[in-house]
Amino acid sequence: MASNIIDQVEEEYGQTFWDVVRGYAEDGHSKYAISQILGYASYSSFIRLIKRHKIDIEFVKGSDSIFSKEEKASRRGKCTDAQLATIAKLCGKNPNYLKIDYMGKVATLAQHARDLGIPERTVRGRYYKDSSDLNRVFSLTKLSVPPPKNAGWQSKENRKRSYARA
Repeated sequence: MASNIIDQVEEEYGQTFWDVVRGYAEDGHSKYAISQILGYASYSSFIRLIKRHKIDIEFVKGSDSIFSKEEKASRRGKCTDAQLATIAKLCGKNPNYLKIDYMGKVATLAQHARDLGIPERTVRGRYYKDSSDLNRVFSLTKLSVPPPKNAGWQSKENRKRSYARA
């Protein structure tokens, strides 16, 4: 099968098989990529062919190949710091973006949260629960208050009930 692929490659490219492989290697393709380009069904058969013929070609590692670099560049959702800064500036200039005046500073919820060191998710949740009390929204302390002693589940009556059930 390998000789069939070798003949096909030589016929298609008009060069010797190893010159074609060497050209792809010099262009920055890995062994795996070259085996796929040339039409090998498995990567291991291409590697065995290289070892059998004792060919001395310097291949790039898979992580440094052209394909992996293109893949890294085209990943969705991954932005560079410069792109994130540009997006932040554009969002700040958007007139439809919600801006809040808190302690003399007009900014978005996220900007206030970053300035105060509070997670954005926490601030958004508090704001959507009650947007009228900004001191509560931007509070640095935990807002859940336990019930007073001897009230609710801590009252003596409720404790007696729970022990009676057990």
